[in-house]
Amino acid sequence: MKESVQAGLPPLALCGIADMYAQIDDALYFPQIELLDEIVHGYPNATFFLTFRSMEKWYHSITHWPPRKNGPYMRDRMIKFNITGSPTCGDGIDYNYRDCNGKDIPEIEEFSDWYCKHVQRVRDVVARNPSHTLVEVDIEDSEIGQRMEDTFGIQKSCWGHVNANANIHPELNQSQVIISKFQKKQQRKEKMNGNNIDHREDNEQEDTNNSDEDEEDDGTLEAFDEVDDDYATTSEDVEDSKDDASFFSQKCFKARTDTVSRSLYNNLPKPYINLGFPKMGTSSLHSFFKCGGLASTHYSCGKKSEKCSLCTKHSVEAGLPPLSQCGKADMYAQLDNGQYFPQIELLEEFIHGYSNATFFLTFRSMEKWYQSLKNWPPRQHGPHMNNRFRKLNITGLPAGQGKNVQELSDWYCKHVERVRFLVARHPSHTLVEVDIEDPEIGQRMEDMFGIEKSCWGHKNANAIMMTDNMTQLEMVEMHKHYKEEETAEMKAQKKEEQRLKQIEHLESLSPRRIKRRMKNGRWPEELVSKVES
Repeated sequence: MKESVQAGLPPLALCGIADMYAQIDDALYFPQIELLDEIVHGYPNATFFLTFRSMEKWYHSITHWPPRKNGPYMRDRMIKFNITGSPTCGDGIDYNYRDCNGKDIPEIEEFSDWYCKHVQRVRDVVARNPSHTLVEVDIEDSEIGQRMEDTFGIQKSCWGHVNANANIHPELNQSQVIISKFQKKQQRKEKMNGNNIDHREDNEQEDTNNSDEDEEDDGTLEAFDEVDDDYATTSEDVEDSKDDASFFSQKCFKARTDTVSRSLYNNLPKPYINLGFPKMGTSSLHSFFKCGGLASTHYSCGKKSEKCSLCTKHSVEAGLPPLSQCGKADMYAQLDNGQYFPQIELLEEFIHGYSNATFFLTFRSMEKWYQSLKNWPPRQHGPHMNNRFRKLNITGLPAGQGKNVQELSDWYCKHVERVRFLVARHPSHTLVEVDIEDPEIGQRMEDMFGIEKSCWGHKNANAIMMTDNMTQLEMVEMHKHYKEEETAEMKAQKKEEQRLKQIEHLESLSPRRIKRRMKNGRWPEELVSKVES
C-alpha cells in the first residue's frame, strides 16, 4: 500500500484484487493510520470496518502474542517502533524489551487511549464522506454471527474463533480453532524439542530441561514475522509466504479468459499493444499477427528500425503520445529492449494516449520463464538476461534484486496487477490476457481476431533449450536477432569506454591546454561547468 501511494496510485492498486482486506498492517507500519485519508479518497464507495473487544482482553492478547514463553510480544514492538500515536517510552528513551531504561513501560490506559483516538478519527473521516459505509463489529457480542449473516448474507456458522492463542485461551476447543502458520511452526518446534529431551533421557541421561533460550530472541523484526490478532473476523489466516507453493497460485500468475466481450470478437480496436515482459511470448504474438496480414513490430519500430524502447521515450519527452515517433503498426509486440521498459515507465502515458487501444498481457509458467531468462541469449556461458536485470535499476526491480524465480515473479505479479487496475479504470480499453502455454490458445486467438489458429506457435525459442521444436530457419532468425543485439550492445559499451577514457585524459591537462581546447570547440560540454568552477 505504501508503494502504491508513492507511485501516485490508490493504496490497494499494487496489492492484488480481493473482496475483503482483513488486516493491512504488519504491526510495524499501519496503513489504516498513515494512509487513512488516501484510503478514504481512493475508494469513494468502500465499506470500512472497525472491530471492537474488551480493552483488557486486547491488552492481554498483545502482551502474549506471538505465543512464545518469553517474548518479545506485540506490545513490545508497538512501544519499540515509532508508530503514529502509539505509546512510547517518551523523551527519546529507547525501549530495551524489558523496561524504559528503568522506568515503567506504557500500560493498558495508554494503549486504550491510542485505539480510542483512532476510532474517533475513522468515524469523523467516514462521516465527512457519505458515500462510504462503516461497519462496527464487537467480536465478543454473542449475536455478532447473526448480525454478520444479516448484513452480508453469509451463514453465521462461518463466524468463530480464528488464530486464537492456546496459551491464554485454554477454555476454547482447540480442535475447532483455525491457527496461523506461526503457531503451527511453534507446535512443530515444541514437539521436536520434546522428542530431543526424550532421546537424551533414554540414551545419555543428560539434563532434560527444555531450554527457554530457543524461545527467546533479540527483538529484531524477524521475531514478529507472523503477527495477527488473537481473534480475527470471518477469514482464515491467509498470509502467503513466498516459500510456500501457494505463492504461485495467486491470480496475477493466471491469465483470465473472460476479459473480452464476445461482441468485440473480430472487431477489437487498434492499435494492439503488448504490455507483457520479454521471453513471455512476444515473438509468438508478433508472428501471429504478421501471419494474419497485419503490420506488426517487435523490439524495433519504424522504418529506421529504432528500438521501440527509445522511440517511445523520445515521443513522451517531446510531449507526444508514446508511439508517435515509432512508425505505424497494428501490433506492437515488444516495447522494451531488456533494459528500459516503456510498459512500466510509460504505462499511464499509453493508457491516456490511446483511449481505444487493445492491450495485451502474456502469461506462462514462472519457473519456465525464469529458466528462459537464465538461458537467453542462447550462449553457453552467459551473461544472460536475468544477470542483466540484476545490474539494472528497473522500476519495481531495484539493482541487486532478481536473483531467483520468486523475486522476478513478484516483480511481474505487481506489474500485472497495476496493468489490470489501470485498464479497469478506463472502460474504453480492452485487455487481452494470453496464456502462451494453453493448448487452446490458438483457437482462442482465432476466435478473437479472425486469424487462423495455425499462425500461432513457438517463436524465438532458445535453441540450446528447445532444439527439437525449432526449424532451421527459425534457428537462423533467432541467432541473427541475438547477434545484432549483442553487436549493438558491444558497440555502445565500447563507445562509452572511449568517452570515459577521453574525459579522464582531458581532466589531466594543464589549465592552458584546457582553455585552448575549449576555445577551439574541442571540449566536451559535460566538462565545461566543471572547468569553469
